[in-house]
Amino acid sequence: MEVKTLTNSQLIDCLQYIMGQSRYVEARDLCEYILQRLEQNDESYYTACLMMLEIYLNLHDQESFIEAYTLYKEEIKSNGRPEDCVKLALFTGQYHTYMTKNLDHALLYYRKTATLAFQHRFPRMLSMAITGIALTMHEQKAPYSQILKLLEYNLANIQEMRDDDPLAYIDAHLIYCRTLMCLKQYNEAKAKVRELLTLNVPPFIRLKLQLQLASAEYEEGEYEKAISTCEKILTILGENPKLGEMLYIYHEIYELMMQAAEALNSPAYEMYKQSYQEIRERQEVSIQLKMASMPNFHASLPNYEPNESFFRKINRTCGTFFVLKTSDLQSVLSTIGKHHHFIWTTFINTFGFYLYAELTEAELAGILTPFVEQKYYACCRYQPDTITPKECSHQMQALLYHQEMTGSETFYM
Repeated sequence: MEVKTLTNSQLIDCLQYIMGQSRYVEARDLCEYILQRLEQNDESYYTACLMMLEIYLNLHDQESFIEAYTLYKEEIKSNGRPEDCVKLALFTGQYHTYMTKNLDHALLYYRKTATLAFQHRFPRMLSMAITGIALTMHEQKAPYSQILKLLEYNLANIQEMRDDDPLAYIDAHLIYCRTLMCLKQYNEAKAKVRELLTLNVPPFIRLKLQLQLASAEYEEGEYEKAISTCEKILTILGENPKLGEMLYIYHEIYELMMQAAEALNSPAYEMYKQSYQEIRERQEVSIQLKMASMPNFHASLPNYEPNESFFRKINRTCGTFFVLKTSDLQSVLSTIGKHHHFIWTTFINTFGFYLYAELTEAELAGILTPFVEQKYYACCRYQPDTITPKECSHQMQALLYHQEMTGSETFYM
């Protein structure tokens, strides 16, 4: 019984999934594995290269970014698709923005990105380039009137591609509205947001627009209207459970409501403040889980020695697994059972074993059932001729991402 292997395309999908959850340390490890599997003539190769650059940006790993950038840039420019070249320019702008702090270079690359994105009709990257240009000019203390003029020029360009990607069009207008608010042109900003709200947009985008409207109302001094708009947003969140999982949205809403209530000297201030603090705490825990490093003991446990530091290490991980080079699985699970309060909530009942033991699927299920509420697990027998421990580790991890992403419980071929 071999572990079910995923195709390169499925692995890329898994990588996109965990990057979307900001689990960048896990993404880095999986992307390294994918790049080892791919040949340069594989259509996914440059996609994976660019994803690795994006991961390093989000990890603020300057040394690794510049090493990978130096390795990939000429290949991408020579052999990559137009979309790859646009992304390379965008990531270079972000690199100078957040790592070198060289704003002149950042602005140069954002403008290059905007030119290429407009030329090849990539509205999403044009929107991101417009945002980068505006934020860079803001950091350079450029007058808001100058930023607004530049935005108006670029918005005219993205208007031509509105049908290609309506959401990119809206995102570009959000930074435009923010600039109007900085110029204290609140009526114009609110009118633009209300115009965008008339469009058929997904609930999440409607939330962002409503929050922008509430911000404009608050900054104009319309505190009661701002609170009322925030209450509408909370209603939308309550009606959409998936949206309600985005804690940062609650954080921004309650922060705005708290500030508006304080300005009104309202008794509701303490209630909003308490909700704000609770969300901040939950948000902090969520960030710690997502950014946590995978355990580095995949091949380092020839003799399992339970201790609290081991369980704390597991407790910092989210949706990962560990590998045990031991046939004494029963004693391991009994130890885990004693420390279940350390790990089950963060394991999300998903974990995998790399075993030397010859266990059938039924035998393994029988051992695991007392310890796992739902049978979300992956396993593999020791088969040295077909799969290495490292390969097994990466494939099982990818399978767990695939299961999270698709809801599938199938792990075996």
